[in-house]
Amino acid sequence: MSSGPIVPALRMFCDDATKLIKSTIGDSLNAKLIGTLYAGGVEKVGMDRYLERTHKLGQKLAV
Repeated sequence: MSSGPIVPALRMFCDDATKLIKSTIGDSLNAKLIGTLYAGGVEKVGMDRYLERTHKLGQKLAV
């Protein structure tokens, strides 16, 4: 899992890093990618719009 706060103006750098992580996760960490989620603007729009998706990703982790 990778997380961290980022201002919207710098999101393009996160998008580039996400592509890099996704392309190397299996080889570098011997890990399996189960999904991704970008939860932007939580401080403005709240978390409710992301809860269902985060719950589903958590269920995949628990299996």
